[in-house]
Amino acid sequence: MLPGLALSGLFATVACSVPAVPVPPHEPVLTRGPSELVAGLYVQGGAYIVGCPQQPRGPLAGTLSATSTRTGRVLARETLRQPGRLFVLRLPAGSYMLRATNSSGLRAAPSRVRIPAHRTVRQDVFIDVP
Repeated sequence: MLPGLALSGLFATVACSVPAVPVPPHEPVLTRGPSELVAGLYVQGGAYIVGCPQQPRGPLAGTLSATSTRTGRVLARETLRQPGRLFVLRLPAGSYMLRATNSSGLRAAPSRVRIPAHRTVRQDVFIDVP
């Protein structure tokens, strides 16, 4: 095989990959359960390749923290060392600012989430790349 063809196939495979854990179409998703946050860290954007729909890539390894918007204290932090898993943060009901960094040091823009009592919230975090 020619080296150029192998390289273009590699890019197509990487760019066209689907998330290992799918992103729900509408977030946040609330379900009955303990007061907690379930989140994936995904990258979206990047180079466009004809024929490949752009989809978020991930979930990625990294660190996610939840800071109370009322007190300004970090109430939960979790680090995942392997990609392909979701963060699970047990949190009391309240509003939080989420901050995430992937294992390469890329940061997601801070995002806000509200955790109702006796509800599990799925709210993913995205790193935007040009």
